[in-house]
Amino acid sequence: MLYSIIFFLNIIFLTSFVSAEVPSYIPICGRRNPNLNECVKNSVDTLRPKLRDGIPELDVPSTNPLFMEEGLPLADSPDFKAGAKNVKIFNALDFEVKRLNVDLENKKIDIDIFFKKMKLQGDYHVKAKIVVPVEGSGPIDIDAEDIESNSTMIFKIINTKKGKQLFFTSMKCKLRIRDYKSTFVAKAGANDQFADAINAVINTNRVEIIESLTPSLEKAIASKLLELSNRICKNFTYDELFPDRE
Repeated sequence: MLYSIIFFLNIIFLTSFVSAEVPSYIPICGRRNPNLNECVKNSVDTLRPKLRDGIPELDVPSTNPLFMEEGLPLADSPDFKAGAKNVKIFNALDFEVKRLNVDLENKKIDIDIFFKKMKLQGDYHVKAKIVVPVEGSGPIDIDAEDIESNSTMIFKIINTKKGKQLFFTSMKCKLRIRDYKSTFVAKAGANDQFADAINAVINTNRVEIIESLTPSLEKAIASKLLELSNRICKNFTYDELFPDRE
């Protein structure tokens, strides 16, 4: 589930194109660099520490944790309903870049990344029928593992008062989560006795939960990454983001 998060990586490599006019901690990759993809890939690793803490001058908040404002459905069947809100994703920058391709001619960026582990925390409400109806609300920790992400970001060049600028118009994000483990803690009161039963339901229905959660996560992650990417790009012209040199 988390992964997405996963995908915060797209924000990272965007900043790696910035020219020497911006802070020196941002690596530079010219658009005529014959090894542009590898250059950007190396820049991602260089920028991770800064992105964990946030980059205020670029209007980039801390990514640890990454907040997902919208609620996320986990399951919705007659015998099992579950949902989450106030979701926080941890370890969003602990990834391995499997493939990265910057296609300036066709105005798109493709990236495949892999997360060995990722943690999700949120407030959950679970309602299920086992032998008797079981219902509870409370915090939950979900530890996901072996997460693959394939993303494509599409951009265009627009005319502004600052000059030509890069603007991302859409993003496709595909996630594959192999498995997860969860721990649900019911709120104090009558629900305490149901905590073990709810944990059993959540962990027994992992396939269904992953299938229900993934599309919502993909949509939420794409929306946040587009917002943050354009927030960064508005500070620079296209030539500053992609200097015409090696």
